[in-house]
Amino acid sequence: MALAFVELEFTHALGPPPGRYRLADGDVLLLDVRGGPLPPVLPRLRRSRALPVDDAEPERPVALAVARLVRSSRPLDEPAALMRRWRDDEGLRERDVAAALAVLNGAIRAFRVAAQNPYVVEVGRWDPRVVRLGWGRPEEIDEGRASELLALQARRRPWGGPPLAQRLAPDEIVAALLRTGGTLSGAHDVLLRGLLDLAHDRPAAARAQARAALELVAGEPGVPDDLAAAAGELRAAARDADDVGALADVLDAAGALLLALREHELARLTQPTP
Repeated sequence: MALAFVELEFTHALGPPPGRYRLADGDVLLLDVRGGPLPPVLPRLRRSRALPVDDAEPERPVALAVARLVRSSRPLDEPAALMRRWRDDEGLRERDVAAALAVLNGAIRAFRVAAQNPYVVEVGRWDPRVVRLGWGRPEEIDEGRASELLALQARRRPWGGPPLAQRLAPDEIVAALLRTGGTLSGAHDVLLRGLLDLAHDRPAAARAQARAALELVAGEPGVPDDLAAAAGELRAAARDADDVGALADVLDAAGALLLALREHELARLTQPTP
């Protein structure tokens, strides 16, 4: 018997422990860690100790978290035909990857809620180090092997903000904040979480995050009047956005507003003291 699967490989811990998880439709989600233990999602506090140079800890192999969604409910009669379809049809490939991510994210979210651990976050198409499609016999799959594999190209995040020419390089921002001891408004972090919610198809959560970010801008001390007023208008637009497209437009506009706020904050931090 031949079974198709989607394999997702990560360099960070996912949350749910390694194991074999059977789904309602008969498919199976296999979670494994290869190459050594991954650091926990929420590290435990340990007493630090100084190490002499000669006694430094040796280098460890790269640890990988691997998730395989195995289509046990649909055995393959002609695995070679499926491989041909995958090679020829990008849409089919991406739909199968999206389905695997949806199952994995369901497991991750269940673990986050059960463990009450906010550091456990879902993953997107841009997160895996490697994505593979393949097939194998049950004994091969159980051992982490395959009869045939097809590796896919990595994907960029679905958002990237304004063009590079319109924003400061991240290293300049880091240097400015460290040099001045300043911080940026918490609205930036909240809006980024809203973008993540939208990317993971949680429009209600994205709307709430957008409104919270804009409320922070409107109430932030020292924010120019025009930015505060624009934040109030966008907050109303976020409340009234009735579909994902309208909400995405609001998030884009909020991102542009926060870009202007960031430039104002950095200018205030770095201006010479009179």
